[in-house]
Amino acid sequence: MNCVSCGGVLEKVYGQSHHWCRGCNLFEFPTALDEGLIPITSGGESTSFRCPKCEVALEVGSITESVQVCFCNNCRGFVTSSQSLGQVITQMRSEYQGLDDQPHPLDSQELEIYDACPACRVVKDSHPYYGPGNLVLNTCNPCQLAWLEHGELAKIIRAPGPRGEL
Repeated sequence: MNCVSCGGVLEKVYGQSHHWCRGCNLFEFPTALDEGLIPITSGGESTSFRCPKCEVALEVGSITESVQVCFCNNCRGFVTSSQSLGQVITQMRSEYQGLDDQPHPLDSQELEIYDACPACRVVKDSHPYYGPGNLVLNTCNPCQLAWLEHGELAKIIRAPGPRGEL
């Protein structure tokens, strides 16, 4: 599969259904932004926050009626407050009626990625997420923000385990 932008080879992103072009940093997704388990509704407004992967301005959007996020329209990663993330996880896990995903092993290479916080530009902390799902969570303690790559929230929602209060 080749990139529509530069013709380079698209690489499958570990544990995900989308692909990435190393040559031009373009992401290709099988679904539209507002489709899938975790749809993002775009507010159409740009922010001063920068995507830690793509270095483009993040846009205002929402993942539930009450939780706004800043998301990257290229890689579909998003940042939200740590408190909001906990509320979204609790709500979405308790509402999820589908099948559990087969967990993938944690990609330990993700612990070695040192991206900047979208808000303050200081290097984020990377650590294993100790809730359901095997993933590396990127947080900025001073800003109390969490960055999730595309598909990571869905991994948490679909992970095996209790569906009630966490």
